Amino acid sequence: MARKPGKPTDMYYHGQISVDSQHGVIVGAMADYADLEDHKSLPGLLERVQNNLTDHGLVIEEILADSKYNTITTIEACQQQGITAFMQNPSGYKREREGFTFDEAANAYQCSQGATLAYKGKQANRDYFKYMYRSSAADCANCPIRSQCITGKSKVKKITHSSGKALYDLMDDRLQTNYGRRMLAKRKGIVEPVIGNLMHHNGMKKVYGRGLAAADKHVLLASASFNLKKWLRYGATKPLRKAASAGIERTASVVNCLRGAILDMRHYYALIFLRRLTWLQL
Repeated sequence: MARKPGKPTDMYYHGQISVDSQHGVIVGAMADYADLEDHKSLPGLLERVQNNLTDHGLVIEEILADSKYNTITTIEACQQQGITAFMQNPSGYKREREGFTFDEAANAYQCSQGATLAYKGKQANRDYFKYMYRSSAADCANCPIRSQCITGKSKVKKITHSSGKALYDLMDDRLQTNYGRRMLAKRKGIVEPVIGNLMHHNGMKKVYGRGLAAADKHVLLASASFNLKKWLRYGATKPLRKAASAGIERTASVVNCLRGAILDMRHYYALIFLRRLTWLQL
C-alpha cells in the first residue's frame, strides 16, 4: 500500500529506469513496490544495468540521480563498485553552521562566543544516525546574541549532523566543480523525457497484471518497445530504404528489422518480446 500525492491510498508500483546519457537508450529497468523509497531500489537497478552492459564489454563509471537516491548506503555502494555518483545532497544537509566550528578531536562544536556544544548521543534515522550536540543553559543565559541563535522557549542551542556527513561533504565537493554542475544540469534533460514517453506512449500509467513479477514484466516490455522505436527511428533508416528499393514488402522489412534489433540488443527480455511478435510470423 502506498500514498501518492492527489491519489487515494492504494496498491501502486513504481518503475525504475536507467538511461544512457549519450544516446538516451534505456539500459536497465525494473518495478518495485511504491511504498519503498527510491534509494532502496538503486542497488537492484545497478545490478541489472551492469548485467546488461557486461555482454557488451561495458561497465558503469558514473551515475546521475536526484536527492531521493542519495543516502549513506547508496554512496558507499557506489564507492565499493568504483562508480562516481553525482547526486544532490538531501535538503537538510548543511556543510557549515554559521557561527559554529566543529572540533573533531573533542567531538564538539565551538560557538563564536566561546561556548561548547558537547556531544549528547545519537538517534537512529533511516540508514544513518543523527549525532546530537547541545550547549549548557548557563552558557546561553547571558549570551549577547542569544535571541539570534536560539528560537522559541528553548534555553540551550542544539545542533545535529548525520553520521555520514563526511560522505555528503565529499559529494558536495564533487558537485561544486564545473564538471559536477554540468552533470547535474544534464540529468533532467536525459531522464525526464524518457519517463514522459513511457508514461504517455508506452502504457506505463497502469499495470495490467497482479503482483510484482507482472509489474516488472510490464516495465521491461515498455522499455523494450521504447528502445526498439528509437532503433527503428535512428538505426534502421538505410536498411528500410534498401528493402523498399529492392521491391521487398514493407511489412516484411519491418519484421526483419525488429528481429535484428532483438538479436542485436542481447537483452534478457528479448525472449519475452519475441513471444509477443509471433503474430507477425517471424
